[in-house]
Formats: sequence, C-alpha cells, structure tokens
Amino acid sequence: MWRILSLLFLIVVQLAIAGQGACAETTGKGAPIASDDGARVAVVIGNSRYPSGALVNPRNDATAIASALRKLKFDVELKLDATKADLDGVFKRFSGKADQSAVAVVFYAGHGIQVSGNNYLIPIDANPQSERDLKREMVRLDDVIDDMGGAKVKIVFFDACRDNPLTRSFSRGGARGLAAPSEATGTLISFSTKHGNTALDGDGKNSPYTGALLAALEGTQRMEIEQLLRKVQQDVKRDTRGQQEPWRYGSLDGDFYFLAPVPEANTAVVQKEMVDKAVAEAVAEALRKANDQSAKERAETQQRVNEQAVAEALRKANEQVARERAEAERKAEERIARERAEIEQRAAQERNELRASMERMLKEAIERQNALLMAEREARKASGEAVSPQSSATTVVAAPERKPEMSLQLATAPSSLRRDDKRPASSPLADAVVNVGDAWEYAVRSGEPRRASC
Repeated sequence: MWRILSLLFLIVVQLAIAGQGACAETTGKGAPIASDDGARVAVVIGNSRYPSGALVNPRNDATAIASALRKLKFDVELKLDATKADLDGVFKRFSGKADQSAVAVVFYAGHGIQVSGNNYLIPIDANPQSERDLKREMVRLDDVIDDMGGAKVKIVFFDACRDNPLTRSFSRGGARGLAAPSEATGTLISFSTKHGNTALDGDGKNSPYTGALLAALEGTQRMEIEQLLRKVQQDVKRDTRGQQEPWRYGSLDGDFYFLAPVPEANTAVVQKEMVDKAVAEAVAEALRKANDQSAKERAETQQRVNEQAVAEALRKANEQVARERAEAERKAEERIARERAEIEQRAAQERNELRASMERMLKEAIERQNALLMAEREARKASGEAVSPQSSATTVVAAPERKPEMSLQLATAPSSLRRDDKRPASSPLADAVVNVGDAWEYAVRSGEPRRASC
C-alpha cells in the first residue's frame, strides 16, 4: 500500500514538471494562419464487392473514416459498394453542399485505375470494353475534384492505388497504379502510395493507409493538415517496411486543422488543464491499484480467518463426536449390564420355581408311594397274612433336595424283599416289603444321592 502511494506521488510530481515545461514551450509558438470556420461536408465511399477482384477492407475503411469525420463535425454521406448510378447521385448532391461549405472532403477506398494519364474510380458494376466506355462506366477523379465547387478547403483521400484486372483489357493507355493528379491551389490530394505504385489492402481490419489516417484523425494531438499527412506517410512506410509510401499533391491557402487549435492566449490554461487531467487520471489509476491491492489483502486475510474458523469448527466437531461416542458406549455398557442382571434375575427365579416344583413332585410321589404301601398292607391283613404292627405306621419321608431342577430317580428295592408275585405290577415298589425303620434311596440326575427312612 505504501509503495503504491509513493509511486503515485512520484507520478504527480513528474507530470507537474512536464506540464510546466510544455506550457513554457507552447507559449512561444505562433497562432494558425488560416481558419476553418464554416460548414464541413464529406463524401465517404467504400467499394469491396467487385465481381472480379473483390476487396476485404474498403467497407471497413469507409465506415471507420465516416465515423471519425462525424466526430469532427462533418456532414458525412457514406456509400458502400456503389454502382455507377450511385456515384453519380452522391457527387451531384455533394457538389451542391460543397459550394456552400468552408471545407469539403472526399474519401474513396476501392479499386482505381489510370488510363492515358487520367485516374478513375471504379464502381462495382463497371465493365468497360474499351477506353471509350470509361467515361460512361467509371468516374474520373478530376470530375470529383470539380464537384467540390467553391469550398475554401478541398481535401481528397484516395486509398485506391491497386492493380486491377480491367487494365489488361485495354490495348493501350492502361498503366499500373494511379497517375499524378493535376495540382491546384486550395486543393490537397493524398494518395495511399506514390503514382505508378500499388497500395496494400492489408491483413488487419483496415488498410495500412486508412489505419494510419484514422490514428491521426482520432488522436488528441491538434496537428495542421501538412503535419498530419507527414505523420501518416511516416507511419505507413514504417508499418509496411518501406513497401508503401503515401504521397500528397497540391496545397492549401494557409493552415488547416481538423481539430481547431487553441488560441495562444489560452494555451497556458489548456496545458494546465491537460496536466491537471493527467494528474487526476494518474491519481485515479494509482488509487484504483491501491484499492485493488487492499481488496486483495482483505480477501487473503478473510480467507485465512475462514480457514482458521473452519479448522476450529472441525476440531470442536471432532471433540463433540468423541464425547457422543463415549456417552453412547457408556449407555450401551449400562444397558448390557442391566439386561444381564435382568436375565440372571429371571434365571434365579426360574431355578427357584423349578426347585419348588421338583420338591412338590417329590412329595407327591412319596405320598403316593406311601399310600400304595398302606393299601398293600391292608390287603395282606385282609387276606390273613401276618403283618408287623410297625408296618401300620409305615411312612416314607423325603430328605430336602438342594437342586430341585434335576429329575428324580427312585431306587429299586432289593429282590430279597419280595414275598410273592401277586403284587400289583403297576406299583414301582410292588415287589418290595417296606417296614418301619427300613431305609431306601433316591437319586437326582447329575446330583448327589439322597437317603430317606421309614
């Protein structure tokens, strides 16, 4: 930023010094001799679409020159790709305007030809078969100059010195390029090249001659016409590397400026205004560059801030994700522990229920067995068998079991206790005689054997 402001200060100082020198230099110059006050008229013609030997640039050249002359306060009639009838009508109208004007200008871009020392403008529909047809098929340059009438300043720009196939159809008189025109005081004629030579159409948007002329007309430098044409000559010769050199004929009575010069009394003021304008433009450009640099620096700073903010936000997001993950794992572990405790609680409850059920089943089985034994004793007593008195009080009592969930297996009584084969086959202890004080044994699957007594 400081470097830009320093550069701006140096530019302003240099422009101020240069402006003072220019003012001092200009003050010593004389005023223009002639004035161009009054109406300004111009005819601009650009012919490109020839049936034979079509050209690229004349239409562009004529359009650009017409625009430049209008900016210089000329009443311009522009005609593109003009036929013979078009040219006759244009110059008839132009002749009437030129008689009442201070300045008359003709610009022609297209094919031109010279026959027997006369120069001709070639309309796009021209097809002469002999020299006698020229005055009917074409427009003679001298007639165009005559049509400029009583204008005080007459200027002709002729960008038309090109080889043309029409010259080959004439047995005599046809020559390469254009001839030197008749010179007359008050008329200035500028050819795009010397007489007898051909001009270039150019590879760009405009021909070399028209391009140099446009640069001079549209420039800010207020040049007298002779100085302007010298500049055009130098630029064309430079741009074509010496292949083409414009030439001028005739002269004017006094100096002529397309852009009126500033009176001597106001020269210093104008120069000061120019310097002030240049300084203002330099200041504006320097400020623009400073603003651009400042905007760039702000953008870079903002980018760094944004990158830091993104990094901080990413860090916080990662920390939040880690906390949420840890919380989720903690809750998952608690849920698993809770579910495991519930499962163990349900398993313990189921074991207790199974133990109670097994004890109940064992008790019921013992009670049924005791009932069967009592019934068997009663049956023996009824049949007259001797029964021990103690047998009437026979009871089977089961010892408590620690693992009721296991299945119960009753041991079979020894075969030595059998008395007869008439006991009911449905009783599991039908072949055993059990007396009070006898001991029997039951087993629990996968458990330790238990003993009971009666």
